[in-house]
Amino acid sequence: DTEQAFPSDVCVHELFEAQAARTPEALAVTFEGVSLTYRELNEQAEQLAVYLQRLGVGPDVLVGVYMERSLDLIVSFLGIWKAGGAYVPLDPFNPSQRLLHMVEDSGAKIILTQRHLQGKLEVAEDIAIISMDEVNREGLLDEYGSVPILERKVQPHHLAYVIYTSGSTGRPKGVMVEHKSVVNHMYWMYTQFHLDSTERVLFRTSISFDPSVLELLLPFITGGLLIVAHPQVNEDLDDLVSTIQENKVTTLQLVPSLLGLLLENNSFLRCHSLRRVFCGGEAMTIALQNKFFSQMNTELYNLYGPTEGTIDTTFWSCDPEHQKRTVPIGKAISNIKTYILDKNLQPVPIGVSGQLYIGGDGLARGYRNPDLNAERFISIPLSSHVLGETLYYTGDLVRYASDGNIEYIGRIDHQVKINGVRMELGEIATVLHSHDQVKEAIVIVREDEYIGKQLIAYVVVDEQQEHMDHILQHYMTEQLPQVMVPSVYVFLDALPLNANGKVDRKALPVPDTYVAEEQVVHPSTSIEKTVARACQELLGTNNISMSDNFFKLGGHSLLAAQFISRLRKTLDVEIALRTVLDTTTLAAL
Repeated sequence: DTEQAFPSDVCVHELFEAQAARTPEALAVTFEGVSLTYRELNEQAEQLAVYLQRLGVGPDVLVGVYMERSLDLIVSFLGIWKAGGAYVPLDPFNPSQRLLHMVEDSGAKIILTQRHLQGKLEVAEDIAIISMDEVNREGLLDEYGSVPILERKVQPHHLAYVIYTSGSTGRPKGVMVEHKSVVNHMYWMYTQFHLDSTERVLFRTSISFDPSVLELLLPFITGGLLIVAHPQVNEDLDDLVSTIQENKVTTLQLVPSLLGLLLENNSFLRCHSLRRVFCGGEAMTIALQNKFFSQMNTELYNLYGPTEGTIDTTFWSCDPEHQKRTVPIGKAISNIKTYILDKNLQPVPIGVSGQLYIGGDGLARGYRNPDLNAERFISIPLSSHVLGETLYYTGDLVRYASDGNIEYIGRIDHQVKINGVRMELGEIATVLHSHDQVKEAIVIVREDEYIGKQLIAYVVVDEQQEHMDHILQHYMTEQLPQVMVPSVYVFLDALPLNANGKVDRKALPVPDTYVAEEQVVHPSTSIEKTVARACQELLGTNNISMSDNFFKLGGHSLLAAQFISRLRKTLDVEIALRTVLDTTTLAAL
């Protein structure tokens, strides 16, 4: 029984407005030395809302947000909500083709952006791209010389945002989330963690992922301060730690893999302002939990939830004294229902693994493309009190522990999470197939004890060309976010099949079996030796050749950030993450 009263009759922005009325002169948000009070932020968002309503924005009208982290980004979210619309996040760090699909699929006819990004997203002529710099200069007075009154028509059942997640068809799918679901989640956080006006929350998660909504709203419902991290903060661990320390952050949200890297940073251990760390996006290990408590005097929480369940579905308060073999994902949050069912859709006993289904007030409205709903949003006549209720099939394998907490086991399908990003392996394979030289392709995940999970692509091509792996790497980087780009490409004459004619994943060779042995190019200059040494230390290998690619060696986006951080300190140079992504070899880097 998770039923709990919450303000189900209000919208997300109304929670903020109520706080602005209570503490108008308190600081609401700060970014690179510039701050806005609750009154100032509310007024700017109100002005934007009036402007957007003039353009036709109202309930369930989608507005694209193509912006880097800034004060204008926060104003945009609140202004869209006040106008009655819903936002579609378009992270500029994502490939343009992926963003264009989101714009087309969502049907958004207005995109808010920043001056320095104008012209970088080539959309259809009937879509208005509006720079926030222009909006801030736009006169909003009507013919009588006063600011028009904002029309307030949006209701809790209207959309708050549409966020795109990885899809097995090769195209991301838009998840439609309503105000009511977001309000339920934020009210649960407010009551569960006894938050107050002293909260200082870091906004660092990409707007493409729904945990960013938690970071955005958490301080606004408590009267606290939102600290907006600069756009490149996640590229340098030292920079991230400095941001936490300098701004006295109290609440931080991380994926476990990033938390593991931060625990290796001695400066992070001195972030004494931290009161709590929320972890989610991928499985947390007992080893990571124990390491955290051995080094940090801070609360740690393990959160679980797909985008279709609105940010978080279950939570577990980590306890160093708890004698468990795994870190549970815990129990359902307020007004969320969880069911663990077998393949016949019947409830399983305690301790028996089954498939996790979720329902309740956190459930999304569905996918923007209704044809995709039948596979995941289903009606199950489980018992008389949920007859006809829609549930979301997560694809996660879990079980109940004897104390009623849920333990995560793994995925049932080919959907995986790497560095907190949920992705469909089928989408990656589909993008590979779209290359004109690729005949067949399959993508799997292999886990290395030292560097963690790696995406491995097994490819059959029409004609093997020199540096074909580099060609495909560049192609995939242009199509997908870096975290979804395979680290290693293994070229085969044919994919192995089982007796049923399906690809035999167990028969796929370990990458080293099929990687052609190239002559090792040893580092010669002092800079090459520095690059090679940093690579060796991070990846735990001595077999470094300057002809190798960082990602082919086992690197991934989180390790790349740490790699850059080491090179910056050692060589005293500024290196962008894009540089590591675009160079094919360590020698070129």
